[in-house]
Amino acid sequence: PFNKHAANARFLKAAICAGFYPSVLRVQNPKQKFKPVEGGAFETDGDPSQVRFFDRERGRAFMHPGSVCFKVGKFVSGWMVYTNMAETSKLFVREASMVPIYSMLLFGGQLEVRAEEGLVEVDGWAQFRVSPQVGALVRRLRAKLDEVLAAKVQDPGLELADTGAAVAAMELLSMDGF
Repeated sequence: PFNKHAANARFLKAAICAGFYPSVLRVQNPKQKFKPVEGGAFETDGDPSQVRFFDRERGRAFMHPGSVCFKVGKFVSGWMVYTNMAETSKLFVREASMVPIYSMLLFGGQLEVRAEEGLVEVDGWAQFRVSPQVGALVRRLRAKLDEVLAAKVQDPGLELADTGAAVAAMELLSMDGF
């Protein structure tokens, strides 16, 4: 492999997020249900018909019955990127993929940290609950990452892998929550 992260699907998802943003859906999973078993309980699969999807501009959307995501009852990430949306009887999305939270924060739209509320917002829409310290660190990393990516555009031969921003971003992306 080209580098130690080459086989990590989270990096592909980050690239997809960066490329297709703002074609993003917010996912609202159904309320968790648990089945009792001896010694405790385990979470049961959710009902796919209870999963809700929301587009920033167009509101409620539905997973198309032909989508591989149609029968999924819970999405680990609360965010999905989609390639196209079509309106027939409803607003349908056919091709979608979950994106890690750090992909949204690092490669999504305009970032705003609202430390007093414990929030980071992307484009005034996608909200993430974080501590003020994490919010400040994400904002600083995003600014540095934007700087090194702009430098790469100016000088395509520039090696980014050893920059502090790239190393930190790769570390975050490699461990994102799912």
